[in-house]
Amino acid sequence: MKRFFYSVITLWALILFMHEHAMAQYTDARSYYQKNKRYINAPAPVDPMIILKNVSNIADSLKIFIEDHPDCNQNIVFILNMRIVSGRKRFFVYDYTQRKIIDESLVAHGSSSDIIVAGVPQLQFGNAPGSYMTSLGKYLIGKSYMGEFGKSYMLYGLDKTNSNAAERNIVLHAYNNVPDKEQIYPIVESSGCPMVSPAFFKRLEKIIDSSSGKILLYICYDPFH
Repeated sequence: MKRFFYSVITLWALILFMHEHAMAQYTDARSYYQKNKRYINAPAPVDPMIILKNVSNIADSLKIFIEDHPDCNQNIVFILNMRIVSGRKRFFVYDYTQRKIIDESLVAHGSSSDIIVAGVPQLQFGNAPGSYMTSLGKYLIGKSYMGEFGKSYMLYGLDKTNSNAAERNIVLHAYNNVPDKEQIYPIVESSGCPMVSPAFFKRLEKIIDSSSGKILLYICYDPFH
């Protein structure tokens, strides 16, 4: 009986220690983000009209490529501008016919893309297998398959900067921890894949699966003017 009593006391002490340790880590993380909010949240939300202009200019620069490839969807392009911080919407569905953004949401970048320069968070990009970085460039969205994250879409890199996409298993997929709403803190990171929320993925799924041509997905790091 005494041994059982000591075992219970030990177990409770261990649980209490683990709880306090976890709370300390949580507090430390929140303190870090609060202390560095001016960096973590930089830049401030971009004006929607400036975003539309930026995305429209990028879409226009891709139009020649799309027209030269009749197998591509001529009306829709997916544009991901990683210049925008991860807590803000930066995955844009652009409609050439309407000349506007018809949907937008958050998207994760690769975990090894994060770097700090002079105290300011920035991104670096890579194409090497095992780098866990986001790769810039043009991708064609391929067939869907059922994988670790449920339904996912193959991505085929078309540039030197993303030529290893297939080898790296870079795909478009959903992940439960990617939020739908914007936030001041960075969102969860991926292994290099453009990773979105389940709700946004369902909207993309409807567009991709109903498309008669392959949709171009473009990941860039374009500044705002």
